[in-house]
Amino acid sequence: MEPCKIRLGRIHYINVDPIYYVFDQGHGPGWVEIVEAAPSVLNQMLLEGYLDVSPVSSIAYARHFAHWSLLPELSISSHGRVMSVILASRVPLKELQGKLILLSRESETSVALLRLCLEREGICAHLVREKLDSKEGLAKTADAALVIGDTALQWGRNGLFPHTLDLGQYWSAWTARPFVYALWAVSDEALRKNPSGIAALVKMLKNSLKQGMDRMDFIAQHAGHKLGLPHGLMRRYFQGLSYDLGYKEQTGMLLFFERLYEKGLLEKAVPLKFVACSE
Repeated sequence: MEPCKIRLGRIHYINVDPIYYVFDQGHGPGWVEIVEAAPSVLNQMLLEGYLDVSPVSSIAYARHFAHWSLLPELSISSHGRVMSVILASRVPLKELQGKLILLSRESETSVALLRLCLEREGICAHLVREKLDSKEGLAKTADAALVIGDTALQWGRNGLFPHTLDLGQYWSAWTARPFVYALWAVSDEALRKNPSGIAALVKMLKNSLKQGMDRMDFIAQHAGHKLGLPHGLMRRYFQGLSYDLGYKEQTGMLLFFERLYEKGLLEKAVPLKFVACSE
């Protein structure tokens, strides 16, 4: 018997391509409806009940864990350099004191991470959220910008911002732990109404990721064509990502939550609540 329909979110960046490989090859089941959007939009859609399951920013889970459960063994993480979460600046990091830094409207976790990094460096800057779609216009108005996703990969190759800080690399050098940018969460209401369907989806996503990892060269080539970037760069990018949510990723994420809680950026300590799926 076919499971009930599930509305599944998808981040509109190439970093999720391995997890959605089966769907991109046209083999996704009819009972799964894919909704593609920016991370911040997906966070809100899951919260408001427009999605049943979605990748969400790790900080969004920290804020709404009372209403969501995590799909096991799935994340977007890095154990060092990530390449797609960068602070692009016209001046060295230490010279950003009192300067204007624009923040992508599509990001939540990365903004919180940047705040921690700047505080650690003793830098107090003016942080303003903005739509970052023009490198040339931005270069005239801001001293730096927090850029994420596909845009960060493309901006990393332009000369308008000669100084870049990779926030994944900074976090790992600081804490010796990986950083978790996104998780896959299910609303507790959807889990209550359709537990067998959610279990089937978990199994499907894990299988899709396995197939995607086996075809990583193909995925990197396709991503490079889409973004106009070299295949070798795309290959290195995907090799730097982790899609697991094991012990190391969990400890890194919990440390991030602890730091945010200590700074008053989270109201509560955050537990990890997982969907229980039998194999």
